[in-house]
Amino acid sequence: MYQASNPRIINTIVDLQSRGFYYDFCLVKDKLFCAQKNNFLREDEFNIIEMYSFQCHGKLRSETVIYGIECLQYYMKGILLNSIKKHTEELPSIVMKKISRFWPKYEPILID
Repeated sequence: MYQASNPRIINTIVDLQSRGFYYDFCLVKDKLFCAQKNNFLREDEFNIIEMYSFQCHGKLRSETVIYGIECLQYYMKGILLNSIKKHTEELPSIVMKKISRFWPKYEPILID
């Protein structure tokens, strides 16, 4: 997973929060869960409007991706943090569907 002391990840989260991305999201099966609202969002209720990728070098060789999530129906903007091991895990299908819909060629902003 990512290191909490990684300043690039922290700065990206702080930047998103300063621009109104207040809510915290996590993946639960095929839905997003918003911790503050205790609410699940289906695929058709949110959009991924920003995406940042961080390469984490070390034993696990992983990638941390920060997604800026927007849900117009509930007037919410928030952050989904996802960490995957290189070449061993795939992005969750609900995220891949959103990315492929808005970014046909998945090319996140890479920050080494």
